[in-house]
Amino acid sequence: STAYLYSFGMDCKNKSKFEDLPDELLLLICRYLNIIEILNGFSCLNNRLSKTINEFSVKIDLNIIPSKLINRFQNEILPNISSNVRSLIFNDNFERFSIKFEMFNNLESIHFLNSFS
Repeated sequence: STAYLYSFGMDCKNKSKFEDLPDELLLLICRYLNIIEILNGFSCLNNRLSKTINEFSVKIDLNIIPSKLINRFQNEILPNISSNVRSLIFNDNFERFSIKFEMFNNLESIHFLNSFS
């Protein structure tokens, strides 16, 4: 499903698709979202957005992934951005992830945060 933006006072035939917005506007929108929301919401809309998103996926905090998105993130999103991930952050519940670290050929650090301290 494609989201459409309508302008008041304009003919309804003049509609723009979200993915047609200029990069500058998309970057402004992304300032209000965390990396997981960006990856989940904008991945696979079109090649341009996927490429842009994949290029800046450097630090991934796995703690902020909602439980209902873990499977999609592990199976669809993470494999597409793995070459750009430099850092992964886990907490004490890292067992909920079945991550294959060999797919991260540019991984520089893994952080395990202790929630009990």
